[in-house]
Amino acid sequence: MPIFLPDLIINKITDLSLDILKNMDIKGILLDVDSTLAEHGRQVPYNGVREWIDIMQNNGIKLMILSNNNPQRVKPFADMLGLKFAADGLKPLPFKAKKAAAAMGINIKQAALAGDQVYTDILAGNLAGMKTILLQIPEIKESKFFQFKRAMEKPIRKAYFKKHGGSI
Repeated sequence: MPIFLPDLIINKITDLSLDILKNMDIKGILLDVDSTLAEHGRQVPYNGVREWIDIMQNNGIKLMILSNNNPQRVKPFADMLGLKFAADGLKPLPFKAKKAAAAMGINIKQAALAGDQVYTDILAGNLAGMKTILLQIPEIKESKFFQFKRAMEKPIRKAYFKKHGGSI
């Protein structure tokens, strides 16, 4: 199960502080889009995301979007936020995550992948050798497929909190 365990679980991306990044020795973050920066399929970021991006970039943290979505979904969103992106990310395969970290000029050990799904985002980051940050599941109505995937993730989330304290 360790390959599925994230290094950190947080409620939302804006909870990821500079202090946390410093303690984890993270210099760059690959960001998923749906349920990480915005509601699934929406082109409007969550409240506080733009300000969080400014704080990160103003403090030397490199940011890039890595999404399994197609460029038509990702490019307008990335452009709006002023971020570079890699679409069709093929997560959980680690290849594009490694390539994106290299494009940011970040050592893989100082890179993190942040997203909301264990079997895509966390697995891809762990396979790539970077740190992984899992976001808590937003309280939204999801399709039956996503409900199934979330149910499959519960044991991993529980294992994380058993190891680190806290609860789902």
